[in-house]
Amino acid sequence: MTIMPQVEGALLDAIRREQQGRNGRQRVARRATLALVAAVFIGSGVAVAVGVWPNVRSAIRHGTQPSVPTTAVRSLGGPAKVSLARFRGQVVLVSFWAPWCAPCIQQEPELAKINRELRAKNTGTVVLVSAESSLAATRRMMRRDRLSVPILSANPTEPEGRAFYRAFLGSPSPLPVTFVVDAAGRVVGYTEGRANLAHLRALLNRAAG
Repeated sequence: MTIMPQVEGALLDAIRREQQGRNGRQRVARRATLALVAAVFIGSGVAVAVGVWPNVRSAIRHGTQPSVPTTAVRSLGGPAKVSLARFRGQVVLVSFWAPWCAPCIQQEPELAKINRELRAKNTGTVVLVSAESSLAATRRMMRRDRLSVPILSANPTEPEGRAFYRAFLGSPSPLPVTFVVDAAGRVVGYTEGRANLAHLRALLNRAAG
C-alpha cells in the first residue's frame, strides 16, 4: 500500500473544506491544514510534477491538463539529451515502451502510421520513451524495426531517466502508456495498453481542440 491515495484524498478534503469555509478563522485554519498536508506530500519523496498531483497521469485523472515535464533525458540516434520542450508548437504522442513488451511491439505499426500522417501535415510527431534499462537492447530494436521516430531513454538506472518516468507515470506500470501533448505544451490525455488507430486518432483530437 502506498501513501499516495491517502495523501491525494487528504488534499482533496482540505481543498473542499477550504472552499466551504464561512468565516476568516475557519479559512485560516483550513489553509494551515492544506499547507501541512502538502508538506507531508512533498516530504514523502515523490516529485510533485504538476500542481498538487504527483505525476502527469494522476493530474489527468483528476481533470487537469498539466504542462509537459521538461526533464532532459538521453536521446538515441539524436542529440545527447532532449527535453520534450523541444517539440513545443507541435502535437506530440509520447508512448512509454519497452523492447520486451509484446503489446508495445504490436502497437508499433499504428504509431508509425500516425507519425507519417503528422509529419506529412507538418503538425507533430510520435516520440517513443524506452523504459528499458539496457540501451543496447533498445538500439537493437531500432535497427530491427527501422523506426524513424525520436526515441528517448527513461533508463531507471539514470537519475534523469528515473525522474522523467516518475514525472509521467509515478509508480511502475504495465506498458505501453501513451500520452498526447498539445502545441501549447499541455498533456491533455493518455491511454493505457495497446491502442488501435481509431483510439490513437481520438487521442490526437483532444490536442487539436
